[in-house]
Amino acid sequence: MRLVRRTSDSAPEDDKGVTWRELFTGANAVRSIVLAGAVVLHGFFMFITATVLPSIVAEIGGVAFYAWVSTIFGVGSIAGAMLAPAILRGLPARRAYQLALLLFALGSIGCAAAPSMAVVILGRAAQGLAGGLLAATATTMIPVLFPDELRSRAVAMVSSVWGPISLAGPFIGGIFAEFGWWRGAFLFALPLVFALGVLAHRTLPSNAPRRGPAGSAFSASQILRLALIAGAVVVLSAASVPGGISVAAAGIATAAIFCATALRLDRRSTRRVLLEGAFRLSTPVGTSSTAMALLVLGVGAGSFIPYVLAVAHGASPIVAGYVAAPMSLAWSITALASAGASLAASRRMLIGAPIVAAAAMIGVAWALSAGSIVFTVMAWMIFGASVGMIWPHLASRLIGYSSVSERAAAGGFVTTLQILGGTFGAALAGMIANLAGLAKSAAAADVAQGGALLFLTFALPPLLAALVSARLLHITRDGIEKAAAGDT
Repeated sequence: MRLVRRTSDSAPEDDKGVTWRELFTGANAVRSIVLAGAVVLHGFFMFITATVLPSIVAEIGGVAFYAWVSTIFGVGSIAGAMLAPAILRGLPARRAYQLALLLFALGSIGCAAAPSMAVVILGRAAQGLAGGLLAATATTMIPVLFPDELRSRAVAMVSSVWGPISLAGPFIGGIFAEFGWWRGAFLFALPLVFALGVLAHRTLPSNAPRRGPAGSAFSASQILRLALIAGAVVVLSAASVPGGISVAAAGIATAAIFCATALRLDRRSTRRVLLEGAFRLSTPVGTSSTAMALLVLGVGAGSFIPYVLAVAHGASPIVAGYVAAPMSLAWSITALASAGASLAASRRMLIGAPIVAAAAMIGVAWALSAGSIVFTVMAWMIFGASVGMIWPHLASRLIGYSSVSERAAAGGFVTTLQILGGTFGAALAGMIANLAGLAKSAAAADVAQGGALLFLTFALPPLLAALVSARLLHITRDGIEKAAAGDT
């Protein structure tokens, strides 16, 4: 297979004359399907499972573990995404991708045949692990399969698929639930897995990666660091259940210690699970990754929108369930529309878009308090559009400022950040929601007030992201940005 030739070790080529058509024609078309398909498979079954979950509980029980079906999927996704660089050092990209597909198929079959909620949770863990590996492998392959001038567009293309699947997922899941065959929703994954496996065999590199001194794909030390990060999510989730300030504070402190320990151990290691310089505010890579993580935290709060609308304002389940979907669609549209923006425009967006995202969160809080479905949808879409507008530009900077040896890993770390931010955001949202009283009272006024407090709190991360983005622009002001938003 002929791969694209890298034109520069430091900066993307000028993309004047490059169009979206080049991403979807010839050999690039199949490459785009394989990379986008990995993210589709991962995200599609998040939405399908959320739709059929009430039917699962009705048949096999396990309502006490309702939230864990999503939480364990997120933890598995984190592990899969963060293990991807180590696995790709031990296996060719084609084999890693196909291994993830096989694991996803096994998890889907397990869920479809589950006699109890415990088996469903195990199946979802396998799906999450496989999905995280698939999505991270896809973004890792972007700088390998596409030339520099297509990089921003390829990132936007891969991230934009969340819009369509957020609309199609609940619809397809609803069909299976309507006919009383929730197990079929999981079997629906099998033909998709097969088709992607065939295309990946034709498209992805089969050459063996260069191995370091160690012979194994990953070490016990790497597993420890992953366990600390995943453990931080579990601690936050567990600490949210009582709904008390002291327990929540202890949970946040413990999770912070876990994350800080994992970061310190990773920075000292020669075999990292995180990107070199990640979350270090003195470097462009660190500021880019921190801003991205802060922006995507708010996505985790979106699962509470249907609950507040249904309980506090009497919205029907299907209406309440679809209110959150337009956010992903808005993200996709603006990511695609802004991917070819000039360097000057992208610099302005890096500051302005997070501020708009914070204002949108305040708008969601007001709309939920007032019970306005229309304004809730509008504000939530503005939030998604704001994040989508700058996501490809932050991602491109993250990749461009990474060292040449970590350029491919940087692509995969974009997915890791999205999964990490969303999972931690969901855990924090559960904690804040319980502190705000959502779990203690089903009274309409209390639920509406709790929802408003939740989204007011989540207006803070985008504001912090604006400050971090300003820091990014400051530390790169003395030279030409190697990670321009697609053109220099």
